[in-house]
Amino acid sequence: MIQEHRGSAAHRQRYEDDDRDHRDYDDEREHGERAQRTHEQHRRRDSRSVADLFRDLRDEATLLARQQVELAKAEMTEKFSKWTRNAVYIAVGGFIAYAGFLFLLLAATFGVLFGLIEGGMADVHALWVAPLLVGVVVAVVGYIFVQKGISTLKRASVVPKRTHRTLREDKQWLEQKTR
Repeated sequence: MIQEHRGSAAHRQRYEDDDRDHRDYDDEREHGERAQRTHEQHRRRDSRSVADLFRDLRDEATLLARQQVELAKAEMTEKFSKWTRNAVYIAVGGFIAYAGFLFLLLAATFGVLFGLIEGGMADVHALWVAPLLVGVVVAVVGYIFVQKGISTLKRASVVPKRTHRTLREDKQWLEQKTR
């Protein structure tokens, strides 16, 4: 009985070895067929005519140009959005400065007016000096807002930098393709 068991184990081992050999053979055959197909594809690709190669180059260059236009559009849209936002800052700053000028001028003028009169200034002079002082302060605040918007716009570049960089890269790529 022990010998039968050993015999069956040996038989199983032989069967597994045969099965492994068949799988190895199948893998080798499949690898060989794959290598042959790849070689044929390369040969076909290498045997393309010059006209086919130029056609492929033209198609790739056209696609590349379209992608560059899309990138430029996206980048310019982004820049336009920043410019618009900063223009709004300028407008809001100007409006706030104006509204502030009106309301603060009115309220502060009365305060300064009474302070000047109490300080001994003649009423005639206090009536024009008080609004002048308040107006200067409010105008300075408005000026600060406007300058903030202008300086931000000056730092912003109109040139689409990413598009410019990728165009240089594409030029290098095209030069390599045409060599």
